[in-house]
Amino acid sequence: MKNISRRTAIKTVLAGSAAMAVSGMEAAAPAKKKKVEKPEKLRAESAFNRTVNAGKYLLEVIMKNEGLANKDLAKLEAQIKNLADKWNR
Repeated sequence: MKNISRRTAIKTVLAGSAAMAVSGMEAAAPAKKKKVEKPEKLRAESAFNRTVNAGKYLLEVIMKNEGLANKDLAKLEAQIKNLADKWNR
């Protein structure tokens, strides 16, 4: 590749732009990425699915702690019941 001066590079760019302007060509604009909007129903379903998965995870935690001390199991039970009572409408 041949080394050219900055001045030559600027002239070349300007000449190319002028040639494009005379010929009516436009410089290619960078493509804009459009954000794909999810429909409201799909968003609601995914929120529900995340909630169901959280419930399954809670069940896994309960099963994993089967041999835990009775005092700790009672504390966990109380926390789960409080959460359920809060959201039970």
